[in-house]
Amino acid sequence: MTLAERGRTRTTGRPRLIVDRSRSNDLDGSTILKKALKALIPDAALRLPILGGPFAGGFFIGRPRDSLRKVMGVYEHELNPWLIKVLPRVNVVLDLGGNDGYFSFGCAAAFRRKDIVTAIICFEPDEYYCQILEQGAGRYRSSKLDITIVQKFVGAGGDVADTIQLESVASQLEDGQRALVKIDVEGAELDVLSHGGPWLTSQNYFLIEVHAESLIKPIVNLLAEHGVSLQQIDQRPHWLLGPEQRDKDNRWLVSAL
Repeated sequence: MTLAERGRTRTTGRPRLIVDRSRSNDLDGSTILKKALKALIPDAALRLPILGGPFAGGFFIGRPRDSLRKVMGVYEHELNPWLIKVLPRVNVVLDLGGNDGYFSFGCAAAFRRKDIVTAIICFEPDEYYCQILEQGAGRYRSSKLDITIVQKFVGAGGDVADTIQLESVASQLEDGQRALVKIDVEGAELDVLSHGGPWLTSQNYFLIEVHAESLIKPIVNLLAEHGVSLQQIDQRPHWLLGPEQRDKDNRWLVSAL
């Protein structure tokens, strides 16, 4: 029997499952699950609910196929235990980098559950996202919750028309109140904090996404001068969905509890 004949012989008889092992190692269980779930949901920008985590009851604007973690309330899940402890302690949120509203409106939902007078100031330079944020804010504004959307970068300021300094934002804190200052400014963290003014105090809580390892020590030292101790939270895969797609150098510095 020739080699060609042997090859033909193998195609007869009982069907066999052929596995392409060159690719099988690239697909773990979480990847297969995510692909299966995404295939079942539409691919268009919608107002989506947050179903779990500290922001449960909130919403954001996004494409369902790209937003599964946010809908489940496990986007940046590494921060959830910290947020669960901090949100009941604050009355004001400064959201520097509002984007699709996940953080601001998630905080709004948490504040609504507290049923106390609170305020959120959200900064977002992109016009499209500002329109989304303004529309969403209307669903939460009430006599007990004020939400302000500011279409500006927050940074070093100076003569740049579309940029303001954090210290120029009037403090809305009354005696005994505390703020949560969330900073996600794509590498300009030191520009923001160097002009933080009265917000830089140990009575407030800080959540800072750091985009370069070289920024960690300067940020820690700067806030230590104001009596703020920070702890580092590193990325880790979600137990079900696996790792998020983000730069490996990204991590968070948060107020030590």
